[in-house]
Amino acid sequence: MAFHDTIITIGQIFAVIVIGWLLANKAPKSLIKLPEEFWGTLARFVYVVCAPALMFSELSKFAWKAEHARFVGATAAASFIAVALSLAVIGRLVRSKNEKTTRAISFQPNCVFLGFPLIAGVLAGREEAPGLVSLFAGIEWPIVTIASIWILQQGEAREWKKPLRAFATDPIILGCVTGIVWSITDITPWEEIMKPIRWFGSLTSTLALVVIGARIRFGSLRENAADIWTVSIVKLVAIPVLGWAIARVFNLPPVATAAFVLLIGTPVAASTILLVNQHGGNAPLTANTISVSTILSLITLTVIAMALVPASG
Repeated sequence: MAFHDTIITIGQIFAVIVIGWLLANKAPKSLIKLPEEFWGTLARFVYVVCAPALMFSELSKFAWKAEHARFVGATAAASFIAVALSLAVIGRLVRSKNEKTTRAISFQPNCVFLGFPLIAGVLAGREEAPGLVSLFAGIEWPIVTIASIWILQQGEAREWKKPLRAFATDPIILGCVTGIVWSITDITPWEEIMKPIRWFGSLTSTLALVVIGARIRFGSLRENAADIWTVSIVKLVAIPVLGWAIARVFNLPPVATAAFVLLIGTPVAASTILLVNQHGGNAPLTANTISVSTILSLITLTVIAMALVPASG
């Protein structure tokens, strides 16, 4: 992908993130007053309604090819290996008081809130690209979430019924599974039903980016700076390099390779703050790590896109 096009595309994505941060933190109260609860509600709306609608609409029309089985295999392999890498490396590099939290979040990619607009931007015109995001999220999310919960519950009585029930009823997973089943049956959905689903799905990218910006926090950065930098380097450098190697092993075609490495190279997922809160991790450290890794990913994602996204045409 040309340098100019890459900078413009990713710059536009991060401009919307900045707008979200400004709305949440710097907007004059006399002009617009949005309470903290608003951003939580908006994030939930995107996660429960918009993103599942987008996943269903993209996967229901997905044209399956033999190469997509390799993409699914590469995603599963990369998820397990990223967890193993974090367990092996993070524990040796961070302070013991932050070890559980940093290990639990360091392999969590922001493949939904950032992944959809990122792939739509840098792989514009590739018909299969949005469906690849849905496939990636549907395979990766359960693996890394189970691993994170297992890490956060170390040393405590593990409770698995709630997480497993959450997986079975998660809107993202339901959107993926329903879309895949629909595409396999080769039944054409009613346009009267699909049109409003597409309307909700079309809101995903913009609203998700605004929410990411609104959730950026910079408190207590100095106290945990070394640990935050360690997680960010592992997430944004080591894991994408690992992903590229896995894509080569699975012999993914150029567009699938670019989508795969970009998705696995996204910063720490914004949703991990909910997971960490639920299971007793360090929430301020998580919020700071999400913020720093998101900002640094402007550089790393640009490099990945320039290196891997094939020229259109």
